[in-house]
Amino acid sequence: MVTLNHIGIVTAHPRRLFNFYSNKLGFEKSQETVLPEDIVYSIFKIPQPCTMAKLTKDGTCLEVFWFKNYRLKPRAKETAGYNHFGMEIKDREEFLTGLRREYHLKVTTIKRGDHYNYFIQDPDKNIIEIKELSASK
Repeated sequence: MVTLNHIGIVTAHPRRLFNFYSNKLGFEKSQETVLPEDIVYSIFKIPQPCTMAKLTKDGTCLEVFWFKNYRLKPRAKETAGYNHFGMEIKDREEFLTGLRREYHLKVTTIKRGDHYNYFIQDPDKNIIEIKELSASK
């Protein structure tokens, strides 16, 4: 059996992301540690240490990485690879209405056959799909 363990996000603005994922999406910081240069280079090919914090919610773990003295390059829109991740919310419409009203987040709605898909972006422009939690869960 294979399960998703975590999603890693590299940012230049950790406080901004913590605020978004904690205050808006309900994640809690469970750990923060500094990773040494050799480990960081093995993962990111960046020759310096970085800080990593784990944010968790309902079995989902986000690992947020940031560098003190390294300028990250923005990802091109046409870059292949990670595109988005999805979250299930008990009352999607109420949740999205609250995000629109309170945080002025744009919600992208895409018609797909007989239903709609809903997407938001975090402050670093990472895309998050918001699904309705099925009644069977």
